[in-house]
Amino acid sequence: MNNRQQRISWMLIGLQLQALLTEGLQLLAIDRHPRLLDVGIDMAGTVLALALVKGRSLCIAHR
Repeated sequence: MNNRQQRISWMLIGLQLQALLTEGLQLLAIDRHPRLLDVGIDMAGTVLALALVKGRSLCIAHR
């Protein structure tokens, strides 16, 4: 695994942990409940954002 792949992997792990933590914090809020569906939506957004950024960097590199 090269350095770029490692950075992307660590970003994914960090952002997925953030999704889990923000949902977990809802346990402390009144009338809010954590849902696994919301964690999945956050993770899907993370993957989509990274794909868009990577796609954009590939487009710029080919110019």
